[in-house]
Amino acid sequence: MADVPGTKDVNMYRVTAATAYLQQCEMTIVVVDIKRATSDQSFRQHYLDAHSRRHHGSVILVATRADVSLYSKQVTYCD
Repeated sequence: MADVPGTKDVNMYRVTAATAYLQQCEMTIVVVDIKRATSDQSFRQHYLDAHSRRHHGSVILVATRADVSLYSKQVTYCD
C-alpha cells in the first residue's frame, strides 16, 4: 500500500516515479472528501486515470469525511 503524490506535484521526479509505480499496482483506491466528490476536477482525473491504467474492477472509490477533526464536545466515549 502506498500514498503517492498527484500528477500536479511540482517535483517531476516524484510524478514520474508515482506514475511508474501505479502502472505496477493490481488495485487502485482513490480517496476523496465526500463534499468534493462531484466538483473536484483533480479527483475526477485521478479516477479516470486509474480506470485507464487498470481494468474497471480493480479501482475502488472511497468518498469519506473520516479525516475531519472532531471537536472535543462531539466525541462520545464508549466503554
